Amino acid sequence: MFGMLAAQGIHIAAMYTPGLSGVLQIEPVTLQQWSVLLLIALSLVVVDELHKLLKQHKT
Repeated sequence: MFGMLAAQGIHIAAMYTPGLSGVLQIEPVTLQQWSVLLLIALSLVVVDELHKLLKQHKT
């Protein structure tokens, strides 16, 4: 968990450091992109829950 948080922190720091963000070609995610990512993540949760429900129903 610590490693994941540290990596995310480094990524965010690099994104907002002038010069470094250009070299790494990274930029903040827009609100529209966050919306798409959230919908994809939620659809995966729904599919997983349906799979668990169907699997439980079979046994």
